[in-house]
Formats: sequence, C-alpha cells, structure tokens
Amino acid sequence: MSTLRFPAYSALQADLIPQDRRGRIMGLMGTLRNLAMVPSAAVFGYLYQLDPVYPFYLGAAVELLAVGIIFFLIKEPSRAH
Repeated sequence: MSTLRFPAYSALQADLIPQDRRGRIMGLMGTLRNLAMVPSAAVFGYLYQLDPVYPFYLGAAVELLAVGIIFFLIKEPSRAH
C-alpha cells in the first residue's frame, strides 16, 4: 500500500513542511514511526494468537485514524502569488 501512496505523501510533505525544517521533521517522523514499530510487533503477535483476523482489523482502524487526521487536522498553507 505504501508504494501506491508514497508519491502523493511525498508531495504533501514538500508542500506542508518548510524547506529549512524538512530534514528535522522527516527525521522526527522516521523516529516516531520506528518507535511505534517496537510495541506494534508484540501487540499484533498477541492479537494474532487470539484470532488471526484481529491484527488486520487493528491495522485498518489505525489507517482510518491516520486518514482522519490528514483530512481534518492538516490544512494546506495559503500561497501568496
């Protein structure tokens, strides 16, 4: 899935993050993503033992939450011409 959304995600980041802060923001986002991966492996493994479909439900719920954050909380910056 990330292969399909990667170009649009990169374009959104380029539009929203000021160029002088882009490296710090991208580093922070990568660090937060990696920190989230550590407990998620254990949580998804536990859920898989309960029922193999539960990790997919949780993954779908997290993806919907991320889409909601993008739609409702991220505003496109105004462009001065």
